[in-house]
Amino acid sequence: MPPCSSPHASLQQSSCLLAAVLMHVHPDEQRACSLIVHGSLNNAVHQSVEWQRPDLKPKEVHLYRDEKDDLVLQNPVFRGRTSLFKEELENGNTSLKLTRVKLSDAGNYTCYIPLLDHQKTIIQLLVGAVSRPVIIIERMEGDEVVLRCEAEGCYPEPVMEWCDAQGRVLPAAGPTETSRDRKGCYTVTSHVIVPNSDNNTFTCRAAQQGRSHCSRTGIKKPDYSLQLHMGTRIVLLRRNLKLGCKWVFQMDNDPKQTSKVVAKWLKDNKVKVLELASQSPDLNSIEHLWAELKKRARARRPTNLTQLHQLCQEEWAKIHPTFCGKLVEGYPIRLTQVKQFKGNATKY
Repeated sequence: MPPCSSPHASLQQSSCLLAAVLMHVHPDEQRACSLIVHGSLNNAVHQSVEWQRPDLKPKEVHLYRDEKDDLVLQNPVFRGRTSLFKEELENGNTSLKLTRVKLSDAGNYTCYIPLLDHQKTIIQLLVGAVSRPVIIIERMEGDEVVLRCEAEGCYPEPVMEWCDAQGRVLPAAGPTETSRDRKGCYTVTSHVIVPNSDNNTFTCRAAQQGRSHCSRTGIKKPDYSLQLHMGTRIVLLRRNLKLGCKWVFQMDNDPKQTSKVVAKWLKDNKVKVLELASQSPDLNSIEHLWAELKKRARARRPTNLTQLHQLCQEEWAKIHPTFCGKLVEGYPIRLTQVKQFKGNATKY
């Protein structure tokens, strides 16, 4: 499971009580969980502290003995991910910090101090993966627009719901599509058909136990369909790559991309565009990626647009990130050839 989402989660409890910690993790970020125990111990520096998960073999999560960590018996799945708050031991705090939380970390944990005559403290750790849903404009159908909402990397499986600007629930266009990856996380997709009119705002909500995540999108008149579709893609890319404000958007001077509608959207949204001459050599690595996708899709011989759309999505998902990496790494070579041939055609 990829690392988790928020910086910290904690639970305070007294000894001999059962409690639960609900952890929500996110694929793109790291998270640490503190299982916090407060008891009557004044100083734990000279004590032995045993953190265990009884359902595992070996069950040892973290052991502290003779004023130091003793990790010889530690279960390998926790290696390098557990620690005590050493500066707090003198205050009787024997809490455990667990980093890089995974879905498989869910379970019952026990904290035991042998020299104290009390029952083991039990803490139940519940782990869930969360993802904010993403809305895209999938297509136009006459005077209506088909919106697609997708939330990936979720656990447990979320319930997806559409609402209009007034908060009224909208019927989805068909059943929710659900898939599950090797790590047990869900990808949930839902569609809705809405009228294409001015200033309509729609919300997609993915609800899980204890949390509800929303995304909103606005629909304008048909002439703005390209503008909104490109805007959705730019916003999604900027968020996924964590670019902040330090980025430049590159286009290839296709007439659709230089239209007044697109130019206005880019200006209104303060998108900095890389300036290219009208007949500039095509150095954008994405063109080679498109060529690879076309080759793969053509080899499967689709017979209609629906099949072509499906095959393109499947083949796109199969392209490994290392292929993209090689395209980027080869950029200096292409640039050198362009200079050498003074802007004329190259083998690229």
